[in-house]
Amino acid sequence: MPGSLDYEGLVSQSSQDDPQTEIDEDDLHTLFYTSGTTGKPKGGMLTQKSWANVAITLILDYGPATESDVI
Repeated sequence: MPGSLDYEGLVSQSSQDDPQTEIDEDDLHTLFYTSGTTGKPKGGMLTQKSWANVAITLILDYGPATESDVI
């Protein structure tokens, strides 16, 4: 597509080194958009900490994932 970047080309040019990026628990992780059923759509911000809590809750509820698990 004209004006688009080639994914494989970008990956092949990228460094394999760990960027050593520091992540704070209050940093934005995901921005979900609401459907706007009670007004205009809005972006719901979820933090790194909120997703870590989801992972911890899943592990506590279901136990550690194994190779045969499908999520």
